[in-house]
Amino acid sequence: MLGKILNIIFPKTCANCECTVPHYLDLCSTCKNGIDFLHNNYCIGCGCRLPDGLSICGKCIVAPPKFTKLESVFLYNQYSKNMILNLKFFDNTLHVKTYGRWMYNKNPDLFNNVTTIIPVPIHKKRLRQRKYNQATLLAKALSKYCNISLEISVLKRIVDTAPQHSLSSQMREKNITKAFIVKNQHLITNKTILLVDDVITTGITARTCTNKLIEAGAKEVRVITLARTLQ
Repeated sequence: MLGKILNIIFPKTCANCECTVPHYLDLCSTCKNGIDFLHNNYCIGCGCRLPDGLSICGKCIVAPPKFTKLESVFLYNQYSKNMILNLKFFDNTLHVKTYGRWMYNKNPDLFNNVTTIIPVPIHKKRLRQRKYNQATLLAKALSKYCNISLEISVLKRIVDTAPQHSLSSQMREKNITKAFIVKNQHLITNKTILLVDDVITTGITARTCTNKLIEAGAKEVRVITLARTLQ
């Protein structure tokens, strides 16, 4: 009864399409069936599909990423893309707490011994345009949910790279290599870092940020994103 009353006074909406849902649900049935919540059948390095039981492809065995673990909640596809685009470009931050809970519940073991959460930064020009960094919002939600320290003053983006989604992996890597720096290194020395972003595509941004953090003294870097494309 209380749930019905709350739904009338404060109607809850689907975290994807915004239709009204019961207070105990995050998604409507259509979105729940359409969104591909990921299992461990993809490479942690590049995102290519793998047979069950494998976690890394041959290419990434030869050139492994420096992050030790990577998790993503769902596949970026036609059903889920509006969720990401609305968060990223259209100021829809209503469901950030829900997304943070999803990210934690994807694999709670990922958070074991993590000392610091760091979001992938955006350039100050884009921050002025958007008013917020969606990765920072997700990182804040995670920080509060699992009571782990958040640091937004460590990793900085100093180059406003061109939009990456339409570029080849080679061009993405060229664009991104010199885009980040680390400040306040003492805050991450010998720390286990959880790097947070909204979407991972080729993994180049995650690899680059990880390299910078490790070079600056971090003990270990793990990565979590809300969504990912599969190569």
